[in-house]
Amino acid sequence: MWGMKKVVGVIGDLSVFYWVLTTVNLILDRLTLWDSFTSFVIFLLLRLANDFRVPLMTLAVSNVSGRLFDFVDWSDGLAVVRIRMRGEGGLRVFFSLSALVFAATLIIAFAKIWPMHLESNKILILLAVLIISTAFYRSNSTYVKNIGIAVSILTSIVYATLINLLVWLAVGGSSALILSVLINFIATTVGCDILTIKWVVLNNARILVIGGLGLYDAIILIPTVSYLASSLLILAINLS
Repeated sequence: MWGMKKVVGVIGDLSVFYWVLTTVNLILDRLTLWDSFTSFVIFLLLRLANDFRVPLMTLAVSNVSGRLFDFVDWSDGLAVVRIRMRGEGGLRVFFSLSALVFAATLIIAFAKIWPMHLESNKILILLAVLIISTAFYRSNSTYVKNIGIAVSILTSIVYATLINLLVWLAVGGSSALILSVLINFIATTVGCDILTIKWVVLNNARILVIGGLGLYDAIILIPTVSYLASSLLILAINLS
């Protein structure tokens, strides 16, 4: 019997590969045998990149300077953590290479559909979805010592799928799902990783990796699996 981790891994593989195929098809306007091979190469690069980290910055905890962040935690009394940038020592922040490759495909896909003719009310809906989604992922994220940031994957995928359908209904067209993937990627990156730096510091961690689990990290897994689920639901709606 396969464990849940392997099941999630296979679904993640299929979802990411489906996203790459769709992205290549969007960029090239058609999907030939050569395009499929190219997309498979990109997919392999994502798989191979999950063990590599790109240094982003180094943060040093300080009691006197709040140049970068100033967090206040009201849950157990008042606890203030001020962080400032410094050249050496402190908390080393990395970005996983697979997350950067995935971000690059999002940027390319978004550039393809931009500019979109969106009314101001639709733009406000997208901004509201981004803010609410960021808050959702932040509230569902916890720091696990010696492991990293943990988030409820199943709950997040269900939420992201509903958000995708909402964006699809609000914006319309095939570009709606591209936008929703981008929104989910930004929201998970900020909500799950960036806004949890406080907990990393409070637990005396020395390294923070954004997208730290590589291909199966939440910032990739949640947008792509929800993209696959939303595509299937939209197909069913259109056929009904």
